Amino acid sequence: NEAGKLTNLLNVPGTPSEDEALFCYASYLMALAGERAYFFYAPGYKARQQVWYPFYDLDLGAPDGERTELSGKVFSRNFTKGIVFVNPSAVSAEVALPSPMKNPLGVLTSAVRLEPNGAAVLFKP
Repeated sequence: NEAGKLTNLLNVPGTPSEDEALFCYASYLMALAGERAYFFYAPGYKARQQVWYPFYDLDLGAPDGERTELSGKVFSRNFTKGIVFVNPSAVSAEVALPSPMKNPLGVLTSAVRLEPNGAAVLFKP
C-alpha cells in the first residue's frame, strides 16, 4: 500500500468452494494497491490446506484505475489486460459490456451475469 506496509487478505471459509474463492479473490483485486499485498483462501492457516484455483493464474496485468460502482450493486475495476466484476448484493445482476470481451475460456461475450455474492473476470480481445 502507499504507506509501504504489507497487506494480507486472509479468508478462512468453513467449507471452501470455487465460487466463494473467486468472489473473495475478485474482491481482493478491487482493493489491490502496490506490490506488497497477498491473498489467502483456505479452511485453515496452513499453506498445505490451500487449494490452487485456476483463476489464480489468470494474467490481468496491472490495475488501471480505481474500482467503480455500477448500478448501486456491482463493482468493477479495469486492469491493463481485462476487467473484474464483483456483485456483493443478495440479488443477481447483469452488466452489458461496452465492447465484447473474452471469458477465461476465450469465448467472446457482450454481457456478464453475476449471481448474488458472485464475481467474473473478463479479458480484452
